Amino acid sequence: MRYHFKPYKILLLIFDALILFFTFYFAYYFKLNKYPLKNELYLLFLFIGLCLFIFYLLDLYNPWSPFSKFPMYYRSLLGILIFSIIYLLFSFLFLSYKNPIFESRTVFIISILLLTPVFFLTRFYFYKLFDPDRLKIRWLMITNLEYALEFQKEIERRGGKWEIYYLLDKKSMKKAKNIKHLNIIGEIETEFEDVVKSNWTGIIIAIKKLESKHINTLIEIKREGIPIYDLVYFYEYYFFKIPLFYIDDSWFLFTRGFMIIESSSIIRIKYLMDKILSILLIILFLPIMILVTIAIWIDDGFPILFKQERLGLDKKIFIAYKFRTMIKDADKYNPYTQENDPRITRIGKFLRKSRLDELPQLFNILKGDMSLIGPRAEWIKLTAIYEKEIKYYHFRHLIRPGLTGWAQIMYPYGASIEDTIQKLEYDLYYIKNYSFLLDFSIIIKTARIMLFGRGR
Repeated sequence: MRYHFKPYKILLLIFDALILFFTFYFAYYFKLNKYPLKNELYLLFLFIGLCLFIFYLLDLYNPWSPFSKFPMYYRSLLGILIFSIIYLLFSFLFLSYKNPIFESRTVFIISILLLTPVFFLTRFYFYKLFDPDRLKIRWLMITNLEYALEFQKEIERRGGKWEIYYLLDKKSMKKAKNIKHLNIIGEIETEFEDVVKSNWTGIIIAIKKLESKHINTLIEIKREGIPIYDLVYFYEYYFFKIPLFYIDDSWFLFTRGFMIIESSSIIRIKYLMDKILSILLIILFLPIMILVTIAIWIDDGFPILFKQERLGLDKKIFIAYKFRTMIKDADKYNPYTQENDPRITRIGKFLRKSRLDELPQLFNILKGDMSLIGPRAEWIKLTAIYEKEIKYYHFRHLIRPGLTGWAQIMYPYGASIEDTIQKLEYDLYYIKNYSFLLDFSIIIKTARIMLFGRGR
């Protein structure tokens, strides 16, 4: 389960920056009995910024990281190790600057001795303070049985420790008599006043119509500081997706957002950035692509590339390229990849885990068929099925498909209609809430996945 600790994450990041600065400042003064000069501080700020970026990549500001199999203290230890490596790198790169901060062994040793215990202690108390077992988060959902069951599935899927209680309408109460896994606390028509005035973390409204007296009661409760959420907003804020089961056509008509399909300037800037970044990434990853080509040839021969017809912007068909990770003609047997799929080759397992099999799609981006970030480019045969089975699936084709994307990093590889629905909910969130900052966040999270491995 994901929890929102954004202010505290920022606070922890600021605290790390201050600790890094003052440990070096103290060590410098202790060694040389003077304060660092302005030109020495510039290099120190660059060093601190790089360290914080690496710490962020390692997910050291996330209490329960879904991107790493390693516990927080292992990642913290890795953070200290990388800190030391960056320090040694700076010592080598900036020898000509004669900077005592990065030349003195004493400064380095004192900094490490001061930083390490503080680094671990801050994280220990931070995660202890915000442990969900201690916080006792209790939500009340005012809804009907259909939406309650869908919401409960989402909670169980995430394995969270929230306490969820449901206040149902009269019709739903009759249907819910034999349902044991829902914490049904009462009926809207008879017990609304008593139930909503309990001590809740927040209240979620997931019903199309409420009586005026109930709305007035909720307004009073909101004035007392208890947050009231519409179900769609709750999903966006806490789950980073759009609840497909709850929205209808009018939601698309009246909701705000969707700048990526409405703003011509944003579309042009994103397209231009795709071209520039694809060229830079092709140059950067060319040696790796050559090595992967050789490895595939040695492991399973030719062909090196896997080619498939996929749908792009406005349902335009294009040929997508990937490094082949399965036996020849694997897609003739089953369109979905299963856990421990025997069709995956030895080198293919590594390529999928590291996402290196996607690198040839950089040429699709260069051609204009794809974007660096967007919904997954789906096989045309599967798209035909999905559009019949899943409402609003066609909205994915309003933008170019991506090499990586919000759905790809937030949800594991899908092997069913249900998985595809889940991914579409994340895709709709991306399309609605698009920003350059969100794209940057996806790039960072993709880098984490490539570092720690979370693919199939």
